[in-house]
Amino acid sequence: MAPTIPPLARAQQRHSPSIIVISSSSSSSSSSSSSVSGDDEATSRLRRGPYRRWAVDDEIKIVDTIAALRRENMGHPPAAAVLLRALQAARPPLLRRGLDASALSQKVYNLKKKFISAAKAAATNGGKCLRNKRNKALYKHSKEAWPKELQQATAAAANNIVRRVRTSYGGTRVGF
Repeated sequence: MAPTIPPLARAQQRHSPSIIVISSSSSSSSSSSSSVSGDDEATSRLRRGPYRRWAVDDEIKIVDTIAALRRENMGHPPAAAVLLRALQAARPPLLRRGLDASALSQKVYNLKKKFISAAKAAATNGGKCLRNKRNKALYKHSKEAWPKELQQATAAAANNIVRRVRTSYGGTRVGF
């Protein structure tokens, strides 16, 4: 009597995936194993994960925490590790999970750079700064976190006395 194979195992045998690897030569080989060993560039590249955009609430919470820690520390900006501990203790917590000090430090650097750029634009445009609701909220909260940078951007704009002029086609140019 022949051994009976359960229906599920029979279905898996019929529909088992096979991987075909095309090498640089004209021959092709087929393999039924799930792992392919070889130095082919297409099989050795790792796929990049999906891009995770920061939530605006997280960015605002970071900037507000920087401002609070700066007030407590007599005007000195907090270190990344101190900021990370304060954010981890905050309630409600950040939406972003798995945050480390280096990623937080990079985020703070990018937020500060974005704020300085927006402050310069606001100073040269006579106070009109941002149209995007997200960027307006970040700019408003960042004024407390980096007041020295705001003063420097305003002073630089006053020294240069350069204004952005809107052109007929919707762009801007530097005008005097």
